[in-house]
Amino acid sequence: MDFQEGKGFQIRDYGILALAAFLCFLAVFHGGYPIGDDYKNQIIGFEAFREQINQGELYPRWLNNINHGFGGANLFFYPPLVYYVEYGIGLIYPAQTTSILCVSALLFLLLSGLTCRLWLSSFCSRRGALAGAILYMAAPYHLFVDMYERNNGAEFAVYVWVPLLFYLVQTPKNETSRLARSAKIGLVYAAFLLTHLPSAVFITPFAGLWGLGYRFIHHDEPRRGLGRLMVFESVFLVFSFALGLLVCGLYLVPALTLLDTVRSYVLWGGPFYDYKLWFIGPQNQCPVIYKAYCNLLFLMAAGAILPSLVCFSFFYERFDTLQKRIFIFLFILSCLCLFLMTPFASFIWYFAVPLQKIQFPFRMILLMDLFCAAFAGFIFSRSQNQKAKMVNFAAQGGVLAVFAVISFFTARYVIQSWHPEMPFFEYRIEHRILTGEFMPKNEEMTVNINDFVEKTPPQPLWRTEGPEAKISLQSQAPRNLTFKIQAGEPTVFILRQFRFAGWQAFLTRENGEYTPLEIKAIEPYGQASVSLPKGTYDLHFSIPFLWQEKVGAYMSIAGLILICGLFVLSILRHRTET
Repeated sequence: MDFQEGKGFQIRDYGILALAAFLCFLAVFHGGYPIGDDYKNQIIGFEAFREQINQGELYPRWLNNINHGFGGANLFFYPPLVYYVEYGIGLIYPAQTTSILCVSALLFLLLSGLTCRLWLSSFCSRRGALAGAILYMAAPYHLFVDMYERNNGAEFAVYVWVPLLFYLVQTPKNETSRLARSAKIGLVYAAFLLTHLPSAVFITPFAGLWGLGYRFIHHDEPRRGLGRLMVFESVFLVFSFALGLLVCGLYLVPALTLLDTVRSYVLWGGPFYDYKLWFIGPQNQCPVIYKAYCNLLFLMAAGAILPSLVCFSFFYERFDTLQKRIFIFLFILSCLCLFLMTPFASFIWYFAVPLQKIQFPFRMILLMDLFCAAFAGFIFSRSQNQKAKMVNFAAQGGVLAVFAVISFFTARYVIQSWHPEMPFFEYRIEHRILTGEFMPKNEEMTVNINDFVEKTPPQPLWRTEGPEAKISLQSQAPRNLTFKIQAGEPTVFILRQFRFAGWQAFLTRENGEYTPLEIKAIEPYGQASVSLPKGTYDLHFSIPFLWQEKVGAYMSIAGLILICGLFVLSILRHRTET
């Protein structure tokens, strides 16, 4: 295929990508941070995270000052990377929370274009890679569904890591060190997991398939050793992904082992989160009020395959053998991805239990956007000689026209869709109400979530039931509170924090005596309470470093040591060979 000369990435291309990212950014953020489904969650989560970082906690997990001050375990389960990026931006650019969130989105948007361009450059021309990267940034699901409609900052950010992961799993033509590449895959995969865990559930198999397929495509030696080569490549990829999992241990171990301590069942059941309700395409069972939404999502997914059909119709015969193989394999992956989003694939979802945890099958449009960018890269890689000018213009113009139409209707739909009025969010932001699925699962919380959110009166940090006691707050830090107690009679101390599996309470007296206390939850909110003896002493409430966190920390340290070791071995081997 007559691709244009010049695969190098010129300086002006950075400017073009930056300009395109800024224009995409303006399309969504021209009026400030959009008020979508998770508007309050993005603001509350970041502000609570920043507050506890500023108080000296390196990795906030239990957010003690959310949910009317009762706390919540949200960051035991939400990946933290986006919050750290936002915190860093806040240090450089101290501004209002929504402004920091906007800058964070712009940064991730630009980075997604850069990483997509890097991946596409491995099989497209410079011009094609640049065009595909711009379309990847401007994808309607990326801009208008992920960010404008859903305010899903984590899924929006994960667009950065997907093309970079696909790029690294490819075996380079003249690979100098598989050790270094394994370490890079591990680091990128860790960043992926620490950004948006649900996306990793379905993208990991596709990334593995792409790595194996790319190796197969470029295998020009006799087929005799192909089976052994594929086994070796599979082991290499599994090991590299395992490195990433190991690095994420500090996050993953608590997140996966503490789910039963919170109301996590809400995430995968009920009338909204059941995956069976969110297949798109023919015969879908989407809720009636979301039928148009599901149809629009199917249009996006199907539209992402259009460039592949244009490629096949206009240019396939002019591909060389290698380009044909890449095109066919990408087309197979994109069709598989589209199939998995439709009701016809429900039997696969039924048996693939981890897949059910992503909640919404339409999340896989993220992958379709990547494949669409690749097909567009092929189309725009065509040389601009006079003979093929009209054919190129028709193909490229047709793809851009369909892309623009889908983007227009998507933008129009999300702008006109219903969202709560601002007072709804203002009340919840003021009282820092986050989603109920990560509130501790206490039977003693007898008030329903809606009443808790709407009708909870202001609560003091502590109170007593029974005889009065003289109580003063000695110190307050994340996951750690100390009170000075002077009790003439035994009484019950009630703390304005949900009882969570990690809470511990104990007394210390002036003579050094240590007395552990049993924490009980009380109605109606499931608050933590302890029975106090008479006397003068210090009362300590804390969530110490849990065993899950310790195991996870050891795993992360081991993973980082292994990755550093791989880099060192790679350098030493390179020096030996040279």
